Amino acid sequence: MIVASSLFRCGSEKLPQKPQVENRGKPNIIFILADDMRYDDLEHMPKTKSLIVKEGIEYEKAFVTTPLCCPSRASILRGQYTHNHQIWENRDGFPTFRRLGHERSTIATWLREEGYETALLGKYLNGYDETYVPPGWDEWRGMLNEASYYDYALSENGEHVRYGSAEADYSTDVLAGQAREIIRSSVAKDKPLFMYLAPSSPHGPGPPSPRHEGLFEDAQAPRPPSFDEADVSDKPGWVRRLPPLSADTKTYVDAQYRKHLRLLPSLDDLVEGLVEELESEGELENTYLFFSSDNGLLLGEHRIPGGKGPPYEESIRVPLAVRGPGIPAGRVTEQVALNIDLASTFADLGGAATPSFVDGRSLKPTFARDASSWRTSFLVEFLRGQGGMPQHNTVRTAGGEKYVEYPRGPQVKEEYYRLREDPYELDNAYRSADPDRIEELRDRLEALKECSGASCRAADSR
Repeated sequence: MIVASSLFRCGSEKLPQKPQVENRGKPNIIFILADDMRYDDLEHMPKTKSLIVKEGIEYEKAFVTTPLCCPSRASILRGQYTHNHQIWENRDGFPTFRRLGHERSTIATWLREEGYETALLGKYLNGYDETYVPPGWDEWRGMLNEASYYDYALSENGEHVRYGSAEADYSTDVLAGQAREIIRSSVAKDKPLFMYLAPSSPHGPGPPSPRHEGLFEDAQAPRPPSFDEADVSDKPGWVRRLPPLSADTKTYVDAQYRKHLRLLPSLDDLVEGLVEELESEGELENTYLFFSSDNGLLLGEHRIPGGKGPPYEESIRVPLAVRGPGIPAGRVTEQVALNIDLASTFADLGGAATPSFVDGRSLKPTFARDASSWRTSFLVEFLRGQGGMPQHNTVRTAGGEKYVEYPRGPQVKEEYYRLREDPYELDNAYRSADPDRIEELRDRLEALKECSGASCRAADSR
């Protein structure tokens, strides 16, 4: 085992800019994946907003299809709905993914076959606790066990490297420094780079970087109308059993929110450092920079003090933005983008073919303008509940309808929301809805629940 301290620092100093490298025929692709980041957290990341969002395209309707860390990350790696890759929960996610043979065909193997240098840094899949390097990855800096900020270990190309509690060991900064080093290395090798960069931030609990302590002292968790929802009598049983938030619980939610926010500036610095490195190496204009999260997070909405998993918007909606060649600056689209689309998108940009098992679609047609034919609905699925939440299956339409089924358990077995009129999901309109429309949504849900590959793309555009 190697013990590392102060090996990598993420500085913000300007480096001498190199001439623009001639286009080698393939762009670099860098994907930054936050952990448990809400879609509205971007408001607290000014550098990311300036350097990625305002320089490219922002997807206002970006969602995950299973709002839980490991299933979502498996979907990102393979481009599949959870019912197809079968990673339903965090526990034993990595061993199951490996046992099912999924690692033999991921975005890393597809792009590596096309001549890309591939690199993963940070969180891989829940349950990853060994120095094993999965197929397809040239550079590997996988975080062992659960996400952490100090006193953690990385598998660095198969070598167990331990980091301590010094300021320079802060994991977001360490990964940022390693990412910059890999960018320089790939340029020296004259190879296009695909990087999957997944720091812990803003997953809690965890301390902020010392330089960010004391920030957001007066911040309060958002208070939309759904916060501590007054009347939950029309909600399913698991929500109806939740008591109103007490004063102490609200104080706790606010405290957790402040801790959550303090983890964002180091992630913001990471983005700035990558852009600086790409610019200094003459590679910025030949690089697609993606930013997203593995799931959202509830903070008191519908009386849920915290967590993810429910079919509500705060849980399934995530930030998603990308800048890169051919993408006009400042573009915003409402076309629906999903985590299952990312693998197809990366493959499309890198010239790689996607296997027939892929359920998602490339986002490339939406980069410069809205695609003329696009999905009109998508599936959200969740097998095992946490904190008493049961299994659910949901169809959410691009036009703002949401139909939820709970196969067993709660007294109320369906939810239906018209989000344009009821954006905070306060009124479960299932009982007053047009029965014919409910039947249409139920049929669409059944088709999505059973889909695979091309049939998913047919089902979601009906």
